[in-house]
Amino acid sequence: MAVKLDGAYDYLTIADAASLTPSGAFTAMCWVWVDTYGSISNCGICSQWVGAGNKRAWSLEIWVQGANELLCAISDNGAFDAGLQIADSQALPTGSWQHVAMVFVPSTSLTLYRNGNQVAQSTTDIPAAIHDSTEDIAIGTVYDYGAATRQLDGRVAEVVLIHAALAQPQIAGIYNCKQRLPRHYFDSDLKMYLPLMGPTTAAVNTAHWGCKDLSGNGNSVSSVNSAPVWADDPLAPQSWVDGFWGG
Repeated sequence: MAVKLDGAYDYLTIADAASLTPSGAFTAMCWVWVDTYGSISNCGICSQWVGAGNKRAWSLEIWVQGANELLCAISDNGAFDAGLQIADSQALPTGSWQHVAMVFVPSTSLTLYRNGNQVAQSTTDIPAAIHDSTEDIAIGTVYDYGAATRQLDGRVAEVVLIHAALAQPQIAGIYNCKQRLPRHYFDSDLKMYLPLMGPTTAAVNTAHWGCKDLSGNGNSVSSVNSAPVWADDPLAPQSWVDGFWGG
Protein backbone atom coordinates (compact mmCIF):
# COMPACT_ATOMS: atom_id res chain seq x y z
CA MET A 1 0.00 0.00 0.00
CA ALA A 2 1.41 3.42 -1.03
CA VAL A 3 0.90 6.85 0.52
CA LYS A 4 -2.23 8.57 -0.83
CA LEU A 5 -2.26 12.37 -0.77
CA ASP A 6 -5.51 14.24 -1.41
CA GLY A 7 -4.18 17.49 -2.93
CA ALA A 8 -5.62 19.54 -0.07
CA TYR A 9 -2.95 20.11 2.58
CA ASP A 10 -1.65 16.52 2.72
CA TYR A 11 2.08 16.19 2.19
CA LEU A 12 5.18 14.70 3.76
CA THR A 13 8.47 16.32 4.73
CA ILE A 14 11.96 15.07 5.50
CA ALA A 15 14.19 17.35 7.56
CA ASP A 16 17.13 18.91 5.76
CA ALA A 17 20.45 17.24 6.56
CA ALA A 18 24.01 17.70 5.37
CA SER A 19 24.06 14.09 4.16
CA LEU A 20 21.19 14.85 1.77
CA THR A 21 22.97 17.75 0.04
CA PRO A 22 24.49 16.58 -3.25
CA SER A 23 28.20 17.34 -3.51
CA GLY A 24 28.32 16.16 -7.10
CA ALA A 25 26.17 13.91 -9.28
CA PHE A 26 22.61 13.30 -8.13
CA THR A 27 19.62 11.06 -8.93
CA ALA A 28 16.10 11.37 -7.54
CA MET A 29 13.39 8.88 -8.48
CA CYS A 30 10.06 7.49 -7.34
CA TRP A 31 6.74 6.04 -8.44
CA VAL A 32 3.81 8.46 -8.77
CA TRP A 33 0.09 8.04 -9.50
CA VAL A 34 -1.95 11.16 -10.31
CA ASP A 35 -5.67 11.05 -9.51
CA THR A 36 -6.68 14.50 -10.78
CA TYR A 37 -5.01 17.75 -11.75
CA GLY A 38 -7.83 20.21 -11.17
CA SER A 39 -7.20 23.96 -11.36
CA ILE A 40 -3.81 24.01 -9.69
CA SER A 41 -0.36 25.42 -10.33
CA ASN A 42 2.65 23.16 -10.69
CA CYS A 43 2.27 20.32 -8.19
CA GLY A 44 5.17 18.66 -6.46
CA ILE A 45 6.13 15.00 -6.56
CA CYS A 46 9.39 15.17 -4.62
CA SER A 47 11.42 18.33 -4.15
CA GLN A 48 13.70 20.54 -2.13
CA TRP A 49 12.40 23.68 -3.75
CA VAL A 50 10.93 26.70 -1.96
CA GLY A 51 10.65 30.12 -3.58
CA ALA A 52 10.57 32.27 -0.43
CA GLY A 53 14.13 33.08 0.58
CA ASN A 54 15.50 31.44 -2.60
CA LYS A 55 15.72 27.95 -1.08
CA ARG A 56 15.56 26.08 -4.37
CA ALA A 57 17.83 23.07 -4.91
CA TRP A 58 16.10 20.44 -7.06
CA SER A 59 12.57 19.41 -7.97
CA LEU A 60 10.55 16.64 -9.60
CA GLU A 61 7.09 18.06 -10.30
CA ILE A 62 4.21 18.27 -12.74
CA TRP A 63 3.91 21.34 -14.94
CA VAL A 64 0.15 21.79 -14.69
CA GLN A 65 0.44 25.36 -15.97
CA GLY A 66 1.85 23.89 -19.16
CA ALA A 67 0.05 20.74 -20.24
CA ASN A 68 0.41 18.44 -17.23
CA GLU A 69 3.93 17.40 -18.23
CA LEU A 70 6.54 15.88 -15.94
CA LEU A 71 9.23 18.47 -15.18
CA CYS A 72 12.50 18.61 -13.28
CA ALA A 73 14.57 21.59 -12.25
CA ILE A 74 17.78 22.46 -10.42
CA SER A 75 19.28 25.65 -9.03
CA ASP A 76 22.91 26.45 -8.32
CA ASN A 77 22.21 29.52 -6.18
CA GLY A 78 18.67 29.12 -4.80
CA ALA A 79 17.11 31.38 -7.42
CA PHE A 80 14.93 30.32 -10.34
CA ASP A 81 16.57 29.91 -13.75
CA ALA A 82 14.28 28.85 -16.59
CA GLY A 83 17.31 27.46 -18.39
CA LEU A 84 17.79 24.87 -15.66
CA GLN A 85 14.44 23.12 -16.01
CA ILE A 86 13.35 20.54 -18.56
CA ALA A 87 9.99 18.90 -19.26
CA ASP A 88 8.50 15.91 -21.02
CA SER A 89 6.70 16.70 -24.27
CA GLN A 90 3.76 14.48 -23.27
CA ALA A 91 1.29 14.86 -20.41
CA LEU A 92 1.81 12.66 -17.37
CA PRO A 93 -1.18 10.28 -17.41
CA THR A 94 -3.73 10.14 -14.64
CA GLY A 95 -4.98 6.89 -13.14
CA SER A 96 -1.80 4.83 -13.60
CA TRP A 97 1.56 4.32 -11.92
CA GLN A 98 4.48 6.12 -13.56
CA HIS A 99 8.15 5.76 -12.64
CA VAL A 100 9.89 9.14 -12.77
CA ALA A 101 13.54 10.10 -12.33
CA MET A 102 15.90 13.04 -12.73
CA VAL A 103 19.68 12.77 -13.09
CA PHE A 104 22.18 15.61 -12.68
CA VAL A 105 25.78 15.32 -13.90
CA PRO A 106 27.85 18.35 -12.82
CA SER A 107 28.79 20.73 -15.63
CA THR A 108 27.45 18.17 -18.12
CA SER A 109 23.73 17.36 -18.18
CA LEU A 110 20.29 17.32 -16.59
CA THR A 111 18.15 14.40 -17.74
CA LEU A 112 14.52 13.45 -17.13
CA TYR A 113 13.13 9.90 -17.35
CA ARG A 114 9.65 8.40 -17.36
CA ASN A 115 9.06 4.66 -17.19
CA GLY A 116 12.72 3.98 -17.92
CA ASN A 117 12.87 6.14 -21.04
CA GLN A 118 14.66 9.45 -21.44
CA VAL A 119 12.04 12.12 -22.18
CA ALA A 120 14.10 15.33 -21.90
CA GLN A 121 17.70 16.44 -21.50
CA SER A 122 19.70 19.65 -21.35
CA THR A 123 23.46 19.96 -21.78
CA THR A 124 23.54 23.76 -21.94
CA ASP A 125 25.01 25.89 -19.13
CA ILE A 126 24.74 23.07 -16.60
CA PRO A 127 26.18 24.24 -13.25
CA ALA A 128 28.98 22.53 -11.36
CA ALA A 129 26.83 21.95 -8.27
CA ILE A 130 23.28 22.02 -6.91
CA HIS A 131 22.51 24.70 -4.33
CA ASP A 132 22.82 23.70 -0.66
CA SER A 133 19.28 24.57 0.42
CA THR A 134 18.32 24.63 4.11
CA GLU A 135 14.69 23.80 3.30
CA ASP A 136 13.12 20.44 4.11
CA ILE A 137 12.59 17.90 1.34
CA ALA A 138 8.90 17.55 0.52
CA ILE A 139 6.82 14.77 -1.01
CA GLY A 140 3.58 15.86 -2.64
CA THR A 141 4.22 19.60 -2.83
CA VAL A 142 6.65 22.21 -4.21
CA TYR A 143 7.62 25.93 -4.13
CA ASP A 144 5.16 26.99 -1.40
CA TYR A 145 4.73 23.77 0.54
CA GLY A 146 1.63 24.84 2.45
CA ALA A 147 -0.34 26.05 -0.58
CA ALA A 148 -3.03 23.62 -1.75
CA THR A 149 -2.47 24.86 -5.32
CA ARG A 150 0.98 23.24 -5.21
CA GLN A 151 -0.02 19.86 -3.80
CA LEU A 152 -0.41 16.48 -5.44
CA ASP A 153 -3.73 14.65 -5.61
CA GLY A 154 -2.42 11.13 -5.98
CA ARG A 155 0.00 8.55 -4.60
CA VAL A 156 3.76 8.32 -4.16
CA ALA A 157 5.98 5.31 -3.42
CA GLU A 158 9.63 4.25 -3.43
CA VAL A 159 11.29 7.67 -3.06
CA VAL A 160 15.03 7.27 -3.65
CA LEU A 161 17.87 9.84 -3.50
CA ILE A 162 21.29 8.75 -4.74
CA HIS A 163 24.47 10.83 -4.84
CA ALA A 164 25.54 9.37 -8.16
CA ALA A 165 24.33 9.63 -11.74
CA LEU A 166 22.36 6.54 -12.70
CA ALA A 167 22.55 5.58 -16.36
CA GLN A 168 19.47 4.91 -18.46
CA PRO A 169 19.84 1.10 -18.31
CA GLN A 170 19.91 1.24 -14.50
CA ILE A 171 16.77 3.36 -14.33
CA ALA A 172 15.04 1.20 -16.93
CA GLY A 173 16.00 -1.89 -14.95
CA ILE A 174 14.41 -0.51 -11.78
CA TYR A 175 11.25 0.35 -13.71
CA ASN A 176 11.02 -2.95 -15.55
CA CYS A 177 11.62 -5.27 -12.59
CA LYS A 178 8.94 -3.52 -10.49
CA GLN A 179 10.48 -4.79 -7.29
CA ARG A 180 11.39 -2.91 -4.16
CA LEU A 181 14.89 -1.47 -4.12
CA PRO A 182 17.41 -3.74 -2.34
CA ARG A 183 18.60 -1.87 0.72
CA HIS A 184 22.30 -2.00 -0.16
CA TYR A 185 21.89 -1.63 -3.91
CA PHE A 186 23.87 1.60 -4.19
CA ASP A 187 26.05 1.25 -1.09
CA SER A 188 27.29 4.60 0.24
CA ASP A 189 25.78 6.56 -2.66
CA LEU A 190 22.24 5.74 -1.45
CA LYS A 191 21.32 8.68 0.79
CA MET A 192 17.57 8.16 1.29
CA TYR A 193 15.16 5.33 0.53
CA LEU A 194 11.55 5.69 1.63
CA PRO A 195 9.34 2.77 0.53
CA LEU A 196 6.22 4.66 1.66
CA MET A 197 4.48 1.32 1.88
CA GLY A 198 2.20 0.20 4.65
CA PRO A 199 -0.62 -2.03 5.84
CA THR A 200 -4.20 -1.88 4.65
CA THR A 201 -5.30 0.32 7.54
CA ALA A 202 -6.63 3.75 6.67
CA ALA A 203 -4.28 6.20 8.39
CA VAL A 204 -0.57 6.51 7.66
CA ASN A 205 1.52 6.19 10.80
CA THR A 206 4.93 7.74 10.12
CA ALA A 207 6.41 5.47 12.82
CA HIS A 208 5.63 2.44 10.62
CA TRP A 209 8.64 0.90 8.87
CA GLY A 210 7.13 1.85 5.49
CA CYS A 211 7.84 5.50 6.32
CA LYS A 212 11.34 4.80 7.59
CA ASP A 213 14.51 5.60 5.70
CA LEU A 214 15.83 2.18 4.73
CA SER A 215 19.11 3.59 3.43
CA GLY A 216 20.42 3.43 6.99
CA ASN A 217 20.93 7.20 7.14
CA GLY A 218 18.13 7.82 9.62
CA ASN A 219 16.13 10.48 7.77
CA SER A 220 12.67 10.76 9.32
CA VAL A 221 9.31 11.45 7.68
CA SER A 222 6.70 13.83 9.05
CA SER A 223 3.14 14.25 7.78
CA VAL A 224 1.76 17.76 7.53
CA ASN A 225 -1.80 18.88 8.20
CA SER A 226 -4.42 16.16 7.71
CA ALA A 227 -3.03 12.62 7.82
CA PRO A 228 -2.52 10.85 4.47
CA VAL A 229 -3.85 7.33 3.98
CA TRP A 230 -2.60 4.12 2.36
CA ALA A 231 -3.65 3.12 -1.17
CA ASP A 232 -2.64 0.46 -3.69
CA ASP A 233 1.05 0.53 -4.65
CA PRO A 234 2.80 -0.24 -7.98
CA LEU A 235 5.06 -3.12 -6.97
CA ALA A 236 4.90 -6.86 -6.57
CA PRO A 237 3.99 -8.08 -3.06
CA GLN A 238 7.11 -8.62 -0.96
CA SER A 239 8.15 -8.74 2.67
CA TRP A 240 10.95 -7.00 4.52
CA VAL A 241 13.20 -9.40 6.45
CA ASP A 242 16.57 -8.60 8.03
CA GLY A 243 17.30 -5.63 5.80
CA PHE A 244 16.31 -7.18 2.48
CA TRP A 245 13.14 -7.61 0.47
CA GLY A 246 11.93 -11.15 -0.15
CA GLY A 247 9.10 -12.63 -2.14
